[in-house]
Amino acid sequence: MPFGSLTDAGPRAYHVARVVACMRSGLPALLLTLVAVAGCAGATVSTSVPTATGTPAATSTPAATVQVSIAKYYRFDPKVIQVNPGTAVTWTNDDIIAHDVHFLSGADFTSEVVKVRESTSYLFSKPGNYLYECVFHPNMKGEVQVVTP
Repeated sequence: MPFGSLTDAGPRAYHVARVVACMRSGLPALLLTLVAVAGCAGATVSTSVPTATGTPAATSTPAATVQVSIAKYYRFDPKVIQVNPGTAVTWTNDDIIAHDVHFLSGADFTSEVVKVRESTSYLFSKPGNYLYECVFHPNMKGEVQVVTP
């Protein structure tokens, strides 16, 4: 099947194409760098980053990060997390095969392919429920609940 007919190939081929496009954009590397810098004690982030609404937003408050494991046996651990706006969530692949993170609701985001022992992050700026899955293993589902304190 030619690459140009992705819309006829169904949603899985479409999402794989989005993963490839995201990998080429360099956006995941920017987010990982941002989270790494913000992880220092007392560090603040003052830059423009993509948010859950898909628009850049300046952040100047201390950044919080919550970890989710892409665990063995095809699961996200914990499956459901609750965070405040301004929190970055980092998914780390602790499995023996590659996965990704694709939002089904709340945001238009699909991570790059997350290889074994690698991570991907997303900064949540607005309250809401964000359902996500692994495109390659659609039975792997999780949820981020962003609530105001």
